[in-house]
Amino acid sequence: MHLLSLNDEIPLIADTSVIINLLASGDAEQIFSGIKNPICIVEQIIDELEVGSDNGHLDQSILNTLIDNGTVQMVSLNDDGWDVFGELVCGPTPNTLDDGEAATLAYCVTNGSVPIIDEKKANRICQDQYPSLQPISSVALFKLFKKHQIVSDDFLSTAIYKSLIIGKMRVLNSHLDWVVNLIGSERAYECISLPYAARKS
Repeated sequence: MHLLSLNDEIPLIADTSVIINLLASGDAEQIFSGIKNPICIVEQIIDELEVGSDNGHLDQSILNTLIDNGTVQMVSLNDDGWDVFGELVCGPTPNTLDDGEAATLAYCVTNGSVPIIDEKKANRICQDQYPSLQPISSVALFKLFKKHQIVSDDFLSTAIYKSLIIGKMRVLNSHLDWVVNLIGSERAYECISLPYAARKS
């Protein structure tokens, strides 16, 4: 599924790593506000960010401000969602997820929403177990901004660079060339979350 094909009313449910990436970009409110779809998080994301807060990170504080001003909405699992959540956190390690990822996917499965996830394992589980979800990624959101010229190329390049350097954003293989071309090869080389082959190109 491409984000441009989504009905604007369909909520996008962001995983913890996605929130960290977008907060690291330097202007999360402008980025979130530029997306017409409602941006939501499950309650478990707050719990995961509390761990970083104990280590001096400010992600939870910034996110709380975005929730308070209505830029980001918090949602909860219903009974069916909790059943799916249990399936995703129990069982063999190759087929289980952490609480934030599991809650994000469980909410989307039971509410017809679209997950925003970057991790390969979560994407694989979506493909294998919930093919109708068709998740999008952090970079997919940035590409939407580029296509619609919502922000300048300079803003976008800097935002992506910060997400890579500070948030350690993971980039799916299909988006690597686009990211490197946008931020430039010199800055790409600094981003250790990119594969080395992409950084040295």
